[in-house]
Amino acid sequence: MMTRLKVYIDTSVIGGCMDVEFQNTSQLLINKFKKGEMIAVVSELTKTELKRTPRGSEYTHRNT
Repeated sequence: MMTRLKVYIDTSVIGGCMDVEFQNTSQLLINKFKKGEMIAVVSELTKTELKRTPRGSEYTHRNT
């Protein structure tokens, strides 16, 4: 069995999905997490910051 890479992400990765300049790269990374190819590691601070965004509940209730 191959060990999946754990990758720390912060709000800039999530925000990058909404920014035209970084959207493609950020979305590729998020898709790897969704497919189970990598594991996203998110700090409590990042979760708190995401909860304060308009779409925050979408992010903080997944795989927490």
